[in-house]
Amino acid sequence: MEFSRKFSRLCLFHILPYWKTIFVVLTPILLLPVPLIGTQEALTGYVVLIMAVYWMTEALPLPVTSLLPIIAFPLLGIMNTGQVCVNYFSETVVMFIGGLMVGLAVEYSNLHKRIALRVLMLVGTDPKWLMMGFMCVTMILSMFVSNAGACAMICPIVEALVQELFQKNSSDCEKGDNVQLTAEANEIDREYTEDEEAGKVRRVRVTLLLSIAYSANIGGTGTLIGSTPQLALKGIVEELYGEDNDLSFSSWMVVLMPAVLISTFLTWVWLQYLLSGFQCQKTIENGDGSQNSRVKNLIRTKYRELGPTSFNEKALLILFPILVMLWMFRDPKFIAGWGSLFSKKVGDSVPVLLVILILYILPIRPDFWCFRRTGTENEKPKANAAMLTWEFMHAKLPWGLVLLLGSGFALSDASKTSGLSKWLGLQLSALEVLPPFSILIICCMLTTWMTEIVSNTATANIVLPILAQMAETIRVNPLYLMIPAAATCCYTFILPVGTPANAIVYNSAKMKPLDMMKAGVVTKLMAVLIVCVVMETIGRGIFPVHTESPLIMNETSLSLPTTFTTPALP
Repeated sequence: MEFSRKFSRLCLFHILPYWKTIFVVLTPILLLPVPLIGTQEALTGYVVLIMAVYWMTEALPLPVTSLLPIIAFPLLGIMNTGQVCVNYFSETVVMFIGGLMVGLAVEYSNLHKRIALRVLMLVGTDPKWLMMGFMCVTMILSMFVSNAGACAMICPIVEALVQELFQKNSSDCEKGDNVQLTAEANEIDREYTEDEEAGKVRRVRVTLLLSIAYSANIGGTGTLIGSTPQLALKGIVEELYGEDNDLSFSSWMVVLMPAVLISTFLTWVWLQYLLSGFQCQKTIENGDGSQNSRVKNLIRTKYRELGPTSFNEKALLILFPILVMLWMFRDPKFIAGWGSLFSKKVGDSVPVLLVILILYILPIRPDFWCFRRTGTENEKPKANAAMLTWEFMHAKLPWGLVLLLGSGFALSDASKTSGLSKWLGLQLSALEVLPPFSILIICCMLTTWMTEIVSNTATANIVLPILAQMAETIRVNPLYLMIPAAATCCYTFILPVGTPANAIVYNSAKMKPLDMMKAGVVTKLMAVLIVCVVMETIGRGIFPVHTESPLIMNETSLSLPTTFTTPALP
């Protein structure tokens, strides 16, 4: 008994307060037997294991852990410093920075609010259709804006609508034949009504906010720039097989957009069932429809507060679709894209940086020449600020994610150089006896559960290079496994720490962990199965899984970049 008390005191006062430091110091020491093997594969694995532990425990900040390859690989003789550092500012990283800047430009202009409120004005005030409206807006925004940013934009609107939806005069709860009730009975009835109403408000708020987080996580997989795991996939594929491959903005959307739409719809159905068993309207609306009118008025008021559409918003409404079209038709594979007009290869970072440059040139409000407002001709003209300012961009851009993405490319490059990827693939060759679809489901399930406790970018950095080599070993198209795995890195629906989007809605709704777990388990299983089925059906036509596919490389594929080409379908 005395020993137990002393041990508890030791842990409480001398270990728990310093657990992060203990993990940072002990992890390299406990893993020392690995590099003592003496091979290049073991030395690389030593660094990967240390980073994996640091990423999972967050003993060091994620961006700080991401800098370890720059220190470790040159010191261990795996790669020189220049070879490592070039991964931190590759073409894919530049594309990622440009995509973040475009998303921040939308936020800077308040265009996201105008789109959200306009959609809500169209779907009406029935709570189930409000939820569908919120989910559609969040899904679309998260395809081009960070998932956390999309949630942060929509959550305040949800909170305001929930308050209006359940606002009641206190006298409404006391109407009735009070003459025949005693004072005690009246008090009991009033308390019961208030408790029931509070539970109803909380249930609707939690469900609506969960729908925002889930649709952001699902919608972020709809485009190649929606979340960092897709860009990690793009960089790793280019690192292993060269830039001329079958993975492009358009081919990703063709495969993943059906999965996004189906998953979003089924998630809406599941959340409706959790909310009220498909009887949402009957349980929430009262007889006089006063909630409907208040919600309509609130949406109209907030929309009017935005004022007329500004030049900034109009310019983005023109530039944004142009950017998406440039991405889709740079190299669409089924026809010659505009990128073929140039002698040198033009990457996806070129159009996004061109749009960013235009946003820094155009004024937020044109006030010169023919654009001058009527009645101001005699006033001294003055220069307006640009549509984007560097101060806003510098404050908002998540530079830590840039380092995290670059570290994944450095790990992939080192794994290829040292032969670690090939060794890991050979250890997993026993899976060759299983059908490809079974292997796909196993990989996606393992990935999606891992991403609940590890950041999605870190999960992609760890898993995708292993899947690439495993696919070659078992004679399966690497993209057949890597694309769904990259998507499932974003399917974090159970724990609030899984993604920033989950944390935002968890804190906003003050929900219990069980609320998110109960809704998230089914959502996760549905989403993973849907993306696997879509890859098995639609994806097979774009990324053939059979061994005849040119995507299956020979034994030296990871040493020499190889071109991907998919044969035309008969």
